[in-house]
Amino acid sequence: MSRLVKRLQEEVGEAQTRFRDRTRSLKKVVRAVGYALRGKLKEARGVLQEHALRALEITRKVVFQAERILEEKRGEVQRMRGKAAARGRQLWQELHQTLSLVTRVMAQTVMALKGVRSIPDRIVSLFDPQAHPICRGKANVKTEFGKAVLVETEERIITHFEVHPGNPADNTLLVPAFEEHLRVVGKVPRAVATDRGFTSRANEAYLEGRGVQRISLPSRGYRSPPRKEFERQRWFKELQRWRAGQEATISLGTRKYEWQHSRMRGHEGARIHLGWGILAYNLTRLAVLIRSAA
Repeated sequence: MSRLVKRLQEEVGEAQTRFRDRTRSLKKVVRAVGYALRGKLKEARGVLQEHALRALEITRKVVFQAERILEEKRGEVQRMRGKAAARGRQLWQELHQTLSLVTRVMAQTVMALKGVRSIPDRIVSLFDPQAHPICRGKANVKTEFGKAVLVETEERIITHFEVHPGNPADNTLLVPAFEEHLRVVGKVPRAVATDRGFTSRANEAYLEGRGVQRISLPSRGYRSPPRKEFERQRWFKELQRWRAGQEATISLGTRKYEWQHSRMRGHEGARIHLGWGILAYNLTRLAVLIRSAA
């Protein structure tokens, strides 16, 4: 907020309201939080709450001044002409959006201080408001943000991908992914294999209705004797072994093509970043297939 206010005043002109930069004060609070977290969490709870209240107080003061400056500069920005007008309007809009997000974060902080631990659609990043944390429960990956779905052909060419900002259930993603694969490839695949997260009776019925001959969707939870017999078939196991190979594709994309982390902001930025990474992977894969066929 402080940076945006300074840039807006440099572009449009100084406001009548005096703006005080409280960045240094907030940094002191952040450092104090870091020191408190070095000790035991039970002992640090009271200190952390005290620091959170202090950070909230500082933020409220900054928001109050920024809102007054935003209102003062509204008319001046509207009267501006030329290239400077576009830049001034952009900065004014950025500050307006940031203040809206910070207000939501302040409300979240108040709720957390009151003991509320589950806050739906909470803001975790001002730079990527659509990011939603997903706790995987893994030792090496404590929290992830968003979910990506990949569709591969038998030759390991990725025909479709999608990035979801939240954590939708896997079994709701199979149908749209399958439809996009059909749009790209132009024909129904002979076999489909997924992990057990995509399994549901509705998905199996859908694939059967679309003409897929072999459907390898392993059951979740209890399996009846007929279902166990069905999943013990050789073709079913072979398809599952092939599906396990997609983990190698994901590992390669993560290490070599930066699929795991986006260098662009927002949901659309994540889609663009992953899309370029998949394009690079597909081109490399096609080169390998052409060379092996020569």
